Amino acid sequence: MPYAFYNAWLNSKLITKPNSSANFEQLTNPAINKKLTTLAAQSTVAGQLKALTPIEEFVAKDLPIIPTVYGAAFDEYNSSSFSGWPTPSNPYESGQPGSPQNEIVVLHLKPTS
Repeated sequence: MPYAFYNAWLNSKLITKPNSSANFEQLTNPAINKKLTTLAAQSTVAGQLKALTPIEEFVAKDLPIIPTVYGAAFDEYNSSSFSGWPTPSNPYESGQPGSPQNEIVVLHLKPTS
């Protein structure tokens, strides 16, 4: 259900200072908070779709957030102690820390010293 995305993007109750774990734009809109509560309470697909529509319309019209990627995977590693990481010329696997195939990466690594 898209509730989790919209709630994290738009719910002003999730704004914390100095760092927000959600609602990075720090949108404060009590009407949207109420619509999110209505959406969360729906137990049928028909009810969810009906409650979701005004939230989608708000996002499309007012553009409080513009998601550009979904589930991006970026390589993150430190080559000071090990070599053999995936590279643009040898992209044998994702170097993403949360990848379920990390065993493949580990099996390619060699100590640098």
